[in-house]
Amino acid sequence: MLPMSKPLQAFRSAFLQRSVPRSCKRLLDFGCGTGAFCRSACKHYTTFGYDINHYYQTTWREDASPITYSTKLQDQPYDVVTFFDSLEHVQDPVNLIKFLSSVKVFIVSLPVMEKTAWPSSRHLKPLEHLHYFTFTSIFKLFAKCGYALTTFSEGETILGRQDILTFAFRKWRPATKLQ
Repeated sequence: MLPMSKPLQAFRSAFLQRSVPRSCKRLLDFGCGTGAFCRSACKHYTTFGYDINHYYQTTWREDASPITYSTKLQDQPYDVVTFFDSLEHVQDPVNLIKFLSSVKVFIVSLPVMEKTAWPSSRHLKPLEHLHYFTFTSIFKLFAKCGYALTTFSEGETILGRQDILTFAFRKWRPATKLQ
């Protein structure tokens, strides 16, 4: 396990527990990779992992934990969706969030860059990151989809992940029409 893995999983688990109502039981980890977060979250949630990368399927098959993994996004009634280092890779985040309409809480960790820092940012990866977010733009994206920011943390930055912020967004109204 990488040196950052344990403290990062501990931070994400604690943030999730603080940010999500106890009534939420079904969690989807979007972009779950090898499923490390899914395995830690399955203690508290019925856990589903989704990743577009077929490479991870071998790891999933070897995993004996009670987690449903898939390379096809299922239309299920999830209560919580986590986007850990994945939302910036999604082609159409608005439609994805609207597709996941049953979700009560989104937990999102991603690089947050102010436009003045873009030319020198280590997160500027045009072939990999399809979207770049500022604090304001991530807030507006979720507000447009009917979610309000409830809390955020610099915990990942404090752990050494430069400019990574973690947010919790809670459903508060129906999504607005796109213009």
